[in-house]
Amino acid sequence: MDDFLAYLTAERHYSPHTVKAYIKDVSTFMDFIKSKYDLSTYEKVSHQMVREWMLHLSHNGYTAVSIRRMISSIRTLFRFLRREGVVQIDPMQKVSIPKAGTRIPEIVTEEAMIKVLEEGDFEDSFAGNRSFLMIELLYSTGVRVSELCSIRFTDIDYGGSTLKVMGKGRKQRLIPLSGEFLNHIKNWEEEVKRNFLGKEIDSYLFVTGQGKKVYPKLVYKVVKHYLSNVTTIKRKGPHTIRHSFATHLLDGGASLSAIKELLGHSDLSATQIYTHTSIEKILSIYKQAHPRATKRKE
Repeated sequence: MDDFLAYLTAERHYSPHTVKAYIKDVSTFMDFIKSKYDLSTYEKVSHQMVREWMLHLSHNGYTAVSIRRMISSIRTLFRFLRREGVVQIDPMQKVSIPKAGTRIPEIVTEEAMIKVLEEGDFEDSFAGNRSFLMIELLYSTGVRVSELCSIRFTDIDYGGSTLKVMGKGRKQRLIPLSGEFLNHIKNWEEEVKRNFLGKEIDSYLFVTGQGKKVYPKLVYKVVKHYLSNVTTIKRKGPHTIRHSFATHLLDGGASLSAIKELLGHSDLSATQIYTHTSIEKILSIYKQAHPRATKRKE
C-alpha cells in the first residue's frame, strides 16, 4: 500500500484529498475480499470477485456514481500492480463500469452571488476581509478549493492581469483577473503585511490568523455561512460557486472550449454538464415568452 501511495503522489501528482479517497476505496475493497474469500493478497483476485463486490456495494446503498469512482480506484491499483510485476493478470480488464446518470449541478443565481459580494455582512477585520476575498476569488476564477488554498502572492501577475493556477495532475493554467479584483488583492496584501509585521509567515495568498496556509475545511465553513444567507439549495460549498461560475459564463455567451480551459478540465465532456443547467434556463424563458409555448386567453 505504501508503494501505491507513493505512486499516486509522486507519479500521478494527485492531491492529498484524492490520494486519501483512493486508499480508502482500496481498503474497502480488500476488506470485502478478505472477509468473503479469505484472501489478503492481490494475486488471486478475479474479475468475478470484483463484480461480487460491486453487487455488494449496490445492495448496501452505494449510488452508481460512487461505485464508478471506487472501480476507477481499483483499476488504477491493478494497473500499478501489473506494472510492478505483483500480479500477472489484471482482473479489471473484464470489469465494465456501470453507467451513471448525469447529475445537474446545483448553482447559485447571478443575483444571489452579487448580493453576497455587495451586501454580505463581512466584518471589517482580517478574517472578514479574507472571507470576502476568498468568495470573490472563487466566483471570479472558478478555481477548486484545493487550488485556492495553494495560491501564492507570486502567482498573481499584475502587469498581465492573470492568475497562475496549478491544477490536477500539476497542469498549469492562466486565468484573467479584472482590474477591480486586482486592486482588492493589492489591498489584501497590504493588510497581510500589516497584520504580521515583523513576523515570518507562509507566502500563500490566504493564511490563518497564525500565518499558516488555509485549509479546505475553513474555506467550506466560510462559503457555507455566506451562501446560506442568499440561497436554499442543498449544496453550499466552494464547488457550488465553481459550478455557478461556469454556468454564468455559458449564459453570458462564453464557449464551452473557453470554459473548459478556465476550469482546467482535461476533456470537454466534463464541461458539458453545464449545458444542462443553461438549457433548463432557456426552456424556462421560452415557456414564459414564446407565443407558441404559452396558452393565451381568448
